[in-house]
Amino acid sequence: MKIILLILISLPIAIGTIFSCQKSIDLTHEKSLIEKVLQQERTFHFENNVDGFVSLMADTIMAVKDGEVKRYSHDEMKARFNPYFGSVTFIRWDDEIPPVIEISDDGSMAYAVVKKEVLLTYDDTLGMPLYDTTHFAWMAIYRKIKGEWKGVANVSTEEPR
Repeated sequence: MKIILLILISLPIAIGTIFSCQKSIDLTHEKSLIEKVLQQERTFHFENNVDGFVSLMADTIMAVKDGEVKRYSHDEMKARFNPYFGSVTFIRWDDEIPPVIEISDDGSMAYAVVKKEVLLTYDDTLGMPLYDTTHFAWMAIYRKIKGEWKGVANVSTEEPR
């Protein structure tokens, strides 16, 4: 009887100790880290820095756009963005609304919903500058990998012209 009573008293204490030892996640801090990633993405666009931009992504990233679902490696992402970054100058790459950022309770996953106005210039076939304004919206999904937030998926859409 004493053993059963001892177990009944000890069990809640043991369970409480186990759960109290779990690492608590500062969701506000994690959200600020995602905001920093979004700011780095903006900076890398203005710098036409493909390597920096791709460094914010996981080794492979899933992209959903134009009715297609594709996976890309870092090298494939660089191949996609090099011609684009190499041919345009960004004038604006600005939020039209504040990004909506959510962090999972365990701090391992996050998403950001973004709406941007993008104004850029590029040369036409005669070398004359052309200006283009586009409105994009996307959801980027991030995973905490080795202590850093990395993009793992992106679902993107462009406002019809």
